[in-house]
Amino acid sequence: MLAVPLAIAALVAPASALSMADLEGTWSSGTNYVSTGGDFCNPSLSLFNVPNNTGMSYSFTADGFFEEAQYRYKSNASDPFCISSVLWWQHGKYKINDDDTITMTPWATDGRVQTQTRCGGTTEAQVYYYNEKGTFKSFDVQVRVNPAKPKEGANLALITQAFDGAKNPPMYLIARPPNMLPTQVLTGTNSSGSTVGRRSFIPAQVQSVEKRSKSAAMAAVAAPAALAAAGLAAIFL
Repeated sequence: MLAVPLAIAALVAPASALSMADLEGTWSSGTNYVSTGGDFCNPSLSLFNVPNNTGMSYSFTADGFFEEAQYRYKSNASDPFCISSVLWWQHGKYKINDDDTITMTPWATDGRVQTQTRCGGTTEAQVYYYNEKGTFKSFDVQVRVNPAKPKEGANLALITQAFDGAKNPPMYLIARPPNMLPTQVLTGTNSSGSTVGRRSFIPAQVQSVEKRSKSAAMAAVAAPAALAAAGLAAIFL
């Protein structure tokens, strides 16, 4: 964790003057269990590592690249033993617009989303392509103490609003430079027109999952209702 003294508060630029350099780094909400990078998702294998807690994380570079990782779940009021969860990951390019909004445009072939339902002793998980353009209606960098980690003291916090004005959870700086997968198309077709194989990038720490059954790791069965309930759009694998 990158704790910073309150004395640097005066060095944080006003929201209207923030630049890509101010956004550079990896930001994570709450307990910081969710972070971008290879520990969360391997798009080449369409595999997720489920964190110990829910949350959201964004990474930005100073030259216009972003990465997003989110993990959410919801309980079933009629059946407390059934819990639905969704994890998604995508990356691509972003820009700060003249009206101080942020637009994030992902590379369509790389995004992945996993829906999972746990009922009693059974678990069903399905993985799909995911591609959803993102917008922060507003953003600011402030100095705050993370309520989930008060002993760590003050830290830089990224404060954002979703496209509809809803407040996102504050995200705290956990790495600078950012923790990201390579800022390029990893699967599908890259900008030069060359085909990139799904196994073209396999981080060393997850190479062992090559031995796992692909049918167990990815489901080809369509489940649009589950994605719609989570407010997600996806193309099925």
